[in-house]
Amino acid sequence: MSGPRDVHINVHLDSVKPLRFSVQPVSKGLPKGPEDEIIFRNEGHDGFNIHFDLKDPIEGYVFPEREDLHEAVWSKLGKQCPTSAASDVFTPLRVENNRKTLVVYNKNPCPKQGRFCYTLRVTNDDGKTYLDLDPGGDNQNGESRFNTSFALAFAGGALVGCLATLGTQALLEG
Repeated sequence: MSGPRDVHINVHLDSVKPLRFSVQPVSKGLPKGPEDEIIFRNEGHDGFNIHFDLKDPIEGYVFPEREDLHEAVWSKLGKQCPTSAASDVFTPLRVENNRKTLVVYNKNPCPKQGRFCYTLRVTNDDGKTYLDLDPGGDNQNGESRFNTSFALAFAGGALVGCLATLGTQALLEG
């Protein structure tokens, strides 16, 4: 297995009141699911280093300072958004780019974890007021599109091979 895969996700904060934001994968191979969740597949890597890039943040919102990094992202397995510090899925590593980029590690272990929720937390200049941005995700362990297709093709081929063998055996016995 190779090291973590570096991926980028753009975060757009469009309005504070009412809160409107979006997260858009920029890196190839990060599809979105039916509920707009980002689907993570390792493709043979040891997890992901995810760069959440704030794009033109309004009202001076940025990710927290290094000493408050634990407040930058909360993550929890399941379909319930975390309401306090939790790191079931994402481990914050650092902030970059004048605090407009948050880098987190997602181990995305095997067996797959499945659905999870996370909250990106941005703060304004006072460092005390946070906005909670809570999109969803889906960890699909080491699966890849190729692996799933290959497994289905292999299983189908094996079934055809077994049926052919049984047919040949029946002819020989008959």
